[in-house]
Amino acid sequence: MRYVTAILGALFIFVAVFILSAFLVPMYPAFLQQWVSLGFMQTNNIVGLLLASLAATASFRATLRRYAKKKFPADEEKAG
Repeated sequence: MRYVTAILGALFIFVAVFILSAFLVPMYPAFLQQWVSLGFMQTNNIVGLLLASLAATASFRATLRRYAKKKFPADEEKAG
């Protein structure tokens, strides 16, 4: 269940950051407004794509770390 939660959270973060950054596209310089094809999708929001990927990756890793801490709290007490 932790992977499902992490993947769904990462997808939500990716979509949210990508959509919010789409409002900034008119302010980008011309070389950042070129169209990029990702196979099934085309976008001119290169910066949003990169930021959304970084945010989704960070969200995925943070969720898995949070689940790892919840799973073994007794081990931390023994170590400390």
